Amino acid sequence: MIYAVTGKHTMLTEEEKWYVRKIVKRNVLRRKSNKLVSGMAFGVDTEAILAVWGLLPFENITCTVPGTAQHNWGLVERLEGLGANIIKCPTLHTARDTFLNRDKVTIDQLPRSSRGVLLGFPNKPTFYRSGTWATINEAARQGKKFRLYPLINAV
Repeated sequence: MIYAVTGKHTMLTEEEKWYVRKIVKRNVLRRKSNKLVSGMAFGVDTEAILAVWGLLPFENITCTVPGTAQHNWGLVERLEGLGANIIKCPTLHTARDTFLNRDKVTIDQLPRSSRGVLLGFPNKPTFYRSGTWATINEAARQGKKFRLYPLINAV
């Protein structure tokens, strides 16, 4: 099974960090053969990686890195050295387009079958304009499965 994550990249509260790690572990660590895809932004993407660090084989981790606008370059280099798969998404004309392309590449890593799921961590359970919802909508457009875990539930 392949899981991808999306969520806010701004500072998470301790409760939100705990919530993200709990949900990611519950889903991804069911089998050692499961895989995790992260866009490597600060926030949810990073917490998902930290949740499985040392518990999932590094070759089962894929990082979709957004061109020259990447966050966490040190963590990306460390993961690459440990055997994680690194997909360097092209830098486009604007940072917004670069990040949206990274989100699309992240969703492209999920199979259409029931063997792939996007774990979405939006701030609220209803749609609002954000990168998180853009990624969730991309999954829906591509016919991929997704599960929502609103961060409002972390409190």
